Amino acid sequence: VREVCPAATEWKFALSFLLRFVDGLYSLIINFVLLLITDEVLSLFLNFAALGFLQSIDDVAFHLAAQGYLGDRMEDNCAIVKKLSLPRRVGDCFTNALDSVLFLATYAVMLAIYFYVTIADSSSDNKFGF
Repeated sequence: VREVCPAATEWKFALSFLLRFVDGLYSLIINFVLLLITDEVLSLFLNFAALGFLQSIDDVAFHLAAQGYLGDRMEDNCAIVKKLSLPRRVGDCFTNALDSVLFLATYAVMLAIYFYVTIADSSSDNKFGF
């Protein structure tokens, strides 16, 4: 990667992963809250469609840049990004299972919050204001 793009550094690589994590976590939280507060099925579908559109804006911007609508320099950078690929991660048993561990942990936390909100909402008079 550094041969093609000398400005690539380890902290930029780590920052990109951190920002992708924050983006995914933020999206997950927004979707989960919308799921909890929406009363009608049609409103739920409309909210998810709107969120799907917002999440696809970055893909649209990348395609516009790749086709040259945002300048020649951006088009050249998009061509470089399309050609780059990272090698497959090789690690120990825990590192290879980390995706599954994080998925199950996220699922358990979301399920616990869902049950807490559901039980608290049914036992009190709309304590959460939803």
